[in-house]
Amino acid sequence: MKLPATIKVGDLIAFWGSKANLLSAIIEDVTHGGPSHVAVVNQLIPFVSIIQSTIEGVKNGIQVESLVSVMYSYSTDSHIALYPLNSPLKADQLFQFYKWTGAALDHVQYGIFDLVTFLTPHLQNLGLGNNPHYEVCSVAAASLYVASGVLPSDLEVWKQTPAKIIKQPIFGTPSWLV
Repeated sequence: MKLPATIKVGDLIAFWGSKANLLSAIIEDVTHGGPSHVAVVNQLIPFVSIIQSTIEGVKNGIQVESLVSVMYSYSTDSHIALYPLNSPLKADQLFQFYKWTGAALDHVQYGIFDLVTFLTPHLQNLGLGNNPHYEVCSVAAASLYVASGVLPSDLEVWKQTPAKIIKQPIFGTPSWLV
């Protein structure tokens, strides 16, 4: 597996899990065929890391991990794509990007209940699932892009599913990593 030389901080990584993985299958079905998970490239040196919000791994919530490690955790029938930002982040956007990640790491968490309420819109209409301290992967990515000034501040981040965020006009043509 070789990452493209053009990968940059702020690019989006989209993951389509194995159809045998029940959680991936449910997320992809409920969000109309989009990926089951997204993460944002966080750093390039000494290795490519991503910032993601996940309920799998060591802890629940926002965390930074090696992109290659996460890619290897997916089964061989999974698909992973790079959605490059159309323009590299400018200095002020990078400052806001890292300000958001620093504030979110170890402070923003979520669990299975939060994922279920996110995937079940009628629960959101009852006021459940819209807690800004509990962000699923696509909401975390959208929040990061809004905080960085890449997406408009009036974007309804709570409505951003993995399938919707990959369609944002800030991304160029995707390339398949796996």
